[in-house]
Amino acid sequence: FKVLMQISNPVVMTYMLQYSIQTGSVLVVGRLGPEELAASVFAFMFATITGWLLGLGGSTALDTLGSQLWGASSSKPYIEKRREMNILLQRTCIVLTLCFVPVAILWYFVNPLLLLLGQDALLCQMVQTFLRYSIPGTPAYIAFEALKKYLQAQDILPHASTVTLMVCSPLNVFITYLFVYTLDLGFVGAPIAASFTHWTMLFILLGIMYMVGDNHHKKAKWDLLPIHREAFEELTPFLAMAIPGIFSLGSEYAAFEVVTVLVGLLDSSTTMAAQSIIVIADDILCTIPLGVSVATTTRVGYWLGRGLPGHAKMASIVSIILATLIGIIGVIILLATKDNFGYLFSENNEVVDLVGKVLPYLALFQLVDGVAGASGGALRGSGCQHWSATVNLIGYYIFALPLGAFLSFSSAHLGLIGLWAALCAGLLSI
Repeated sequence: FKVLMQISNPVVMTYMLQYSIQTGSVLVVGRLGPEELAASVFAFMFATITGWLLGLGGSTALDTLGSQLWGASSSKPYIEKRREMNILLQRTCIVLTLCFVPVAILWYFVNPLLLLLGQDALLCQMVQTFLRYSIPGTPAYIAFEALKKYLQAQDILPHASTVTLMVCSPLNVFITYLFVYTLDLGFVGAPIAASFTHWTMLFILLGIMYMVGDNHHKKAKWDLLPIHREAFEELTPFLAMAIPGIFSLGSEYAAFEVVTVLVGLLDSSTTMAAQSIIVIADDILCTIPLGVSVATTTRVGYWLGRGLPGHAKMASIVSIILATLIGIIGVIILLATKDNFGYLFSENNEVVDLVGKVLPYLALFQLVDGVAGASGGALRGSGCQHWSATVNLIGYYIFALPLGAFLSFSSAHLGLIGLWAALCAGLLSI
């Protein structure tokens, strides 16, 4: 329990600060108007499930392979182990960046696709503009995610990512405000600022790695370069871990995007604004179970690499207990603040009232999501990402989303509440 807390605390803080970059951008640009608020949230969600998820989900292969490699190589010289980890890091960055190329093309020409999905024409144009300016920063985002997993797998510099984001999160708010209002760039200032922030995150983390080193070799030279020939080898085992990892995390993110599309079909700016606020709240809250999940993957992979499955099983059980306790605390906080939470993002009373009605379902969702995340982390640590991906796909797309569409558009007319009730039911089935 203590070890999991030690690992998960900096990871949770890192993800929370990382998501605060998105939240800060939305808070700044959302003051321009409801259209800008809805478009920025929609664009951030679309960017996450189609592009940034390559870093979030694809790098879970580095979680699994890296932690198992580090645990299994305990008898090897440190320099040899480090070289193998560097090759794995390079392979991760190269493969995932190449995968982003077709995604970048999609982002650049996404307007017709969104129109085909029945979204408002102005919203579609604004989202396309946002995504176009987000393209330059995404390779840096992918590399930053890979570097985080690289450090976590070796249990070195645990606070490096946190320190980086403690600098970049407030910096992003300042830069976004500067671009949007001071330089009068308006809506496009937000994605430009986000791209700038992603590159700043990467360079600061690299700088910390270079200057501080790690506990084993404080004076060692930074040895991530040159690119090794082996980084282009053994791609099949890597993709066998990366692709299910993308689908495992992506199925949930994409489900939220589908819900947002369905909300757009309800043809209500109040409902869309409320959904935008709920999504932001979920993005912030999900960082806690996500951090526990990553810590679980690291510990399970490490013990399996050492050939100690009993220790791996115990780590899995403890992580589920920890996730449950954290989820209960989250439920209490959300229920206590549900009537006023919406005022953080909007001054519209109708929007705030609708947010208050949906927050109890979000509270239940977070509780169950914590347990599911810890279980998924154990599966990733054991190299079984495909099981997590399969269960998520069934729970969300065969059960939750059809149920949500029925509750929202049938004679029940439950709207946004019906969609979130269905998401809770789907996650419970998982």
